[in-house]
Amino acid sequence: MSVKSAMKQIMEALHDENIKLLEVYGMGGVGKTALMKRLNNELDKIELFDKVIMVTVSKDLNLKRIQDEMAVGLGYKLVENETLAI
Repeated sequence: MSVKSAMKQIMEALHDENIKLLEVYGMGGVGKTALMKRLNNELDKIELFDKVIMVTVSKDLNLKRIQDEMAVGLGYKLVENETLAI
């Protein structure tokens, strides 16, 4: 699948009210991160969402880093041994 085709499918899914979850997965090195960076830039331009947060999840899963990056993207700072209540 080409990048253009993948972007089109993802954008269509993001506009579909019935789709609640979108996953991008595949073998390492196929361009998932590059595709999502491009999508992130497009979403900033069209203002489809109030906030768009991009966090890369790698094979060496680090939940603390993921939570910290998401919190920062939302304008929060996680404090050690505390949970973020929304």
